[in-house]
Amino acid sequence: EELRNQYLTKLEAWRANEANRHELEGIVEELRGGEKPVPPMHWEIEFPEVFGRENPGFDAMVGNPPFMRGHDISKKIGVSYREIIALAATDMRTGIADYVAYFFPRATGLIRRRGSFGFVATNSIADGDSQKLALESLAKTWCVYSARTDIPWPGSAGIVVSVIHLFNDEYGGERTLNGEEVPLLTRDLRTKITATPKRLAANAGICFVGSYPLGDGYIVSAETARHWIKSDASYRQVLFPYINGIETNSVVRFDPDASRWVISFWNWSEEEAMRFPSAYEHLKGTVLSLRRRQKEKHRRERWWQHARPTPGLYCAIGRGDLFAPPKLSQSRLERVLLKSKSSNTWEFAFLSNDMLFDQSLAVFAVADSGRFTVLQSTIHELWAWERGSKLKVDLSYTPSTVFQTFPMPPNPEALSSIGDNYLRARTTLQQEQRLSLTEFANSMTNPDDRSDEIEELRAIRDDLDAAVIRSYGWSDIVEQLNLDWRSNCSPAPPKSYIYRWPVSTRVAVLARLLDLNQKRYAEEVAAGLHNEKGEKKAPKKVKPKMSPGPDATLLLLAEPVKPSKEK
Repeated sequence: EELRNQYLTKLEAWRANEANRHELEGIVEELRGGEKPVPPMHWEIEFPEVFGRENPGFDAMVGNPPFMRGHDISKKIGVSYREIIALAATDMRTGIADYVAYFFPRATGLIRRRGSFGFVATNSIADGDSQKLALESLAKTWCVYSARTDIPWPGSAGIVVSVIHLFNDEYGGERTLNGEEVPLLTRDLRTKITATPKRLAANAGICFVGSYPLGDGYIVSAETARHWIKSDASYRQVLFPYINGIETNSVVRFDPDASRWVISFWNWSEEEAMRFPSAYEHLKGTVLSLRRRQKEKHRRERWWQHARPTPGLYCAIGRGDLFAPPKLSQSRLERVLLKSKSSNTWEFAFLSNDMLFDQSLAVFAVADSGRFTVLQSTIHELWAWERGSKLKVDLSYTPSTVFQTFPMPPNPEALSSIGDNYLRARTTLQQEQRLSLTEFANSMTNPDDRSDEIEELRAIRDDLDAAVIRSYGWSDIVEQLNLDWRSNCSPAPPKSYIYRWPVSTRVAVLARLLDLNQKRYAEEVAAGLHNEKGEKKAPKKVKPKMSPGPDATLLLLAEPVKPSKEK
């Protein structure tokens, strides 16, 4: 720290014309030598002609920064490095933003006014913490004027990228998205929704991400589970059929007796867990070593419990009695609604409420057919594609940004009969033709599949969509619908059912949903259901003890390591 302050003092002296450049160059050479060299890079020193002029900075910059998931920065480069770039890049909380996102705010300090830069980035740059850091934090002074999304990366990396161009001032030129001129290009690389949808209190406590055990040893075969239960019936308290997103979409009918089972000691103490010696000893031999290596204290010390047991989910579906002490719970639901989180298969499924649900599932505390109808509808699917995250070119259904912001119609229970009709017809077709949900959805979204059975299901789905639209009071939209695969999705093949709708209809529906979200949110704020700012208060940011100094931002581009492109 003392040496760092000495370097900083010399740098400030040079900036004030009180020291010569040669002394700084000597420090640079010293740092670059030795057993573990530090390759510093100071833009003002390297390019004095660029930063010493009026309106300093580069006119333009292009780059392909390294890709790395936010979770991996501390692991692969170091905790201190991540803390420094987080402080240097922005004053906001960076969360789990991808590594590439940090280069966007860094570049803004190197570009002159009315200059521009363009970067290749991961496709997640328009979502979540990456979007907030790379684009939202720059929105006041920078304009995104061109973007290309969903570009497959050439070679074997198997990733999908975006190319984004920003301008440092008000922009009066042409804006393009994927090669087409658009009137507006927002900070999340969309063209129409300009306000940020708010999370609604009415949707709280309904949709959850499933359990996260953290350790393959928690999973046992159905045969092992039956053997333990046969030996001691009390094992039914800690053994459950286990289903994930892939199984939900890929099996024709879920069979608990043929599936995997999972051990769950809920939030119990170790003494309570030891009352089930077969399961306890199994976990001790298979997951203890893994869990002892975890960074989070509770995952290390309470290794017999799931890393994320999700009590909110199981209380919401009426199983709070499984925790110790028993938690306040809703009445037990006979069935729950599931949706695979990372999948383009837009089909929701009811399953019995006697199993545990994996983190790859969005689990809804919903047993009624009315809300199923709304969630299954194309309106909800359209909102999900607009507000959800992306994994390559696949939809990732994120409860916080999709469901919690989605404004439900006033009386969804009135839609129960049409939802039941769709469920019966879908189930019958699946059983007759031995179709999984994914196979069924692929047929529904295949314009060339004109079989009588699929056409009948499409007619029912169209009636379902029309009923949901009318429940919002938007009968005029129903009258404008032109359900034609070929004219509405040409030239690209459809990736979801939303392509049955023309573009103008999709835009109109999204605009109305956003307006309704804003109206509902304002009503909730007026009713005192949100704090003064309308959001939960973020925890105070804890800064590292080190003092990075004004040139700590240089470390971002100093290439301490060269991470490879990751999937």
